[in-house]
Amino acid sequence: MHYLPGPLSLTNMSNSGVLHAFDATSAYLGKPADTVHGRGVICRQSSPAKVIACASLAAWVWVGGEFPSTIDVVSDAHFRSPIFGRRVRPFSRKIDRRYITTVGGMPVTTPIRTACDIVLIQADTRKSTDHATAQRTIRLLMDQYGFGMSECLDMLNADSKHCPKIRDARTLLTRITDTTATIQDEPWHG
Repeated sequence: MHYLPGPLSLTNMSNSGVLHAFDATSAYLGKPADTVHGRGVICRQSSPAKVIACASLAAWVWVGGEFPSTIDVVSDAHFRSPIFGRRVRPFSRKIDRRYITTVGGMPVTTPIRTACDIVLIQADTRKSTDHATAQRTIRLLMDQYGFGMSECLDMLNADSKHCPKIRDARTLLTRITDTTATIQDEPWHG
């Protein structure tokens, strides 16, 4: 944002909602971030080339909120440099093409695949401090895109030979859907 007349301009425009800051020197426009298509475009422009958005990045495309602190992608590449102050977290795996769609020119995992990815990540990182946010995100994906625990369990069962933490993921998914009232009452902050 080198063309703004000082750092306060970025702060003022962020506070008014015109811009959403990635970091101290870069931002994206607020209006496009209000739609799924607009978030797909922002995602395409803020991600490495030839990747598929998954997990937290895909969840941001589908349900909005704050831009995630990591850029989660499906890729065989290793990314050493952060993008807009965020670490790129690649997941090297094969995903059935029926669980990938394009939004705003960006390949993105479908809402159900995104929910399953988040469950798998949470199962693999039990010490996560972001457990409640992950639960709210999964619940939002289920509510907004009309799928439930049984569809997620079917997908997890299909992936079971590739994931060592599948039992933990199933348990976590069941717990998430059992605590629907608590999760829906809490605000989601991305």
